[in-house]
Amino acid sequence: MRVHYHLFASPNYLAQHGTPRSVDDLGSHALVVYGDEMPMPVANMNWVLTHGIPPGQQRRAALRVNSVYAIYRA
Repeated sequence: MRVHYHLFASPNYLAQHGTPRSVDDLGSHALVVYGDEMPMPVANMNWVLTHGIPPGQQRRAALRVNSVYAIYRA
């Protein structure tokens, strides 16, 4: 099975914080990711925390939740 990942933000969030223009901008945005306490429903679901940065480093998540629906709602 192939899974395509995308990033989403509300219009209000983007109006307040600006739209990221590159992967380098993601570190200054509030990232909502899947928590570590539960098994992820698909592989590499939190790719946004590590994509485009040196190995062993990770961006900070603003919120970690344990369901895909909660990510959607956040």
